Amino acid sequence: MAISSPKILLIGYGKLMQKLAPRLAEHMQVDSVRRSQSVPGAPCIHAAYYGDVSMPGTFTQLPTHYDFIVFCLSPGERNERAYRKVFIDGLRHTLSHFSVSKTLQRIIFVSSTSVYHQDDSSWIDENSPAQAHSFAGRVLREAEDSLQLSHLPATIVRFSGIYGGNRQHLISQVQNRQVAISTTLRLSNRIHEDDCVGFLEHLLRRALAGDYLPPLFLASDDCPVDLSEVYQFIADKINVSLATSEALPTRRTGNKRCSNKRLHASGYALQYPSFKEGYEAMLQNYAEG
Repeated sequence: MAISSPKILLIGYGKLMQKLAPRLAEHMQVDSVRRSQSVPGAPCIHAAYYGDVSMPGTFTQLPTHYDFIVFCLSPGERNERAYRKVFIDGLRHTLSHFSVSKTLQRIIFVSSTSVYHQDDSSWIDENSPAQAHSFAGRVLREAEDSLQLSHLPATIVRFSGIYGGNRQHLISQVQNRQVAISTTLRLSNRIHEDDCVGFLEHLLRRALAGDYLPPLFLASDDCPVDLSEVYQFIADKINVSLATSEALPTRRTGNKRCSNKRLHASGYALQYPSFKEGYEAMLQNYAEG
């Protein structure tokens, strides 16, 4: 059944949520929870709450009458303690606060393909084992489990490597010749920032219409690719020559190919099906900048 006058809470207000909020505001009331007041405000936000979700006191100011929640946070530091504060403590407080909600239709939890451990160039999907070796992947997997055990209606979205927007690091590395072409296969899976936003909006629109949503999506583009091919594509576009090396370290994310069949089956059409379309647009903006 479709919901009239829906209300949504964005827990986290980083790059993705700042792009998603105005698109959602066209058809629902959008509130947000964020750590800092230094993030520019937006007229599309109905109510902005400030606080650290790892602290239970943050939730005393929040109503519980939301129809949807998007939990999309990034730790301030890259260490296990910071990850546990955000994804374990923060999610626990969220689930506790909204366990009494009479209106909540669905929580969308933004996760990552770092939960997967495969390193044998195999294809993986939502049914593949996820036994991460990294602390980040292990913490996210623990958070996913706690969400599923909560019995609140939820959909987990595991994004692969996000690029696009102002994420120019890879282009800068190529331009400054800080990377090399490797003769060893180093598989890379990615998804453009605009497709992350577009897919989250797509899921929420489906939920608003009363459609069924699976509990888990692996969200990546159509083109798992050797990282050297990405480097070479960028180098050719900006007329840079890169060295070749056989002694490059293996990638900490492992070698795997992410299948997006369930994403396509949901009816979502990628704006950037491969890295080529995505970096083509980025390079045009990079040159203009």
